[in-house]
Amino acid sequence: MSVQPNRSRKKQQKIAYELAVALEEAKEANEAKQSFLSKMSYDIRRPVNVKDILNTLKESKYTITSEPLKGAE
Repeated sequence: MSVQPNRSRKKQQKIAYELAVALEEAKEANEAKQSFLSKMSYDIRRPVNVKDILNTLKESKYTITSEPLKGAE
């Protein structure tokens, strides 16, 4: 009878270790995902913002030129 509880305890320790490893891997994967999404979110928003700004300028009375402003010398 003393062999059975020992196997059970070793099995529980093995399962606990595997769960701890899986938890650590899940945390690392989540951090990588969050980092990726935050970078992608910025990269996706940036062109959209530029497009919105250019469209707003197109619709406004102002024009975009490469000439310097008068009196800005």
